[in-house]
Amino acid sequence: MAVGVIVLTWTAVQMTVSIAIAEEKIVLRCAPFYTTKVSISDVVAVSMAPDTSLADGYGLRLVRAKTRGLIVGWPAITLETKNRRWIISTAQAEKVVRTMIKLRLSEQGCYSKKRKRRNHDESPP
Repeated sequence: MAVGVIVLTWTAVQMTVSIAIAEEKIVLRCAPFYTTKVSISDVVAVSMAPDTSLADGYGLRLVRAKTRGLIVGWPAITLETKNRRWIISTAQAEKVVRTMIKLRLSEQGCYSKKRKRRNHDESPP
């Protein structure tokens, strides 16, 4: 029994959450147990969430209908897609939010460093 508790505790402590961008997908991983991919075009909103702690649970959490969490403590973000809401722990929450907002705007064609400026004073031909 004690060995089981130690193994379970060790496994929980070793869990990590990562967020990566691969091609047109956001890869959400709660290692070593869970990985999913979200299409960047499916993201409708991203924002800061309240910090998470062990009291919120640990690992993949089914928070409520259509809301899942990848929680290991730390600050967190909320990632909303067309079908689901995610609460994701990340040590660099503000940076992740900024990056995802830029990705989403870029996907919509609203953000580009090389974007041509349009002169709004021109009348159409």
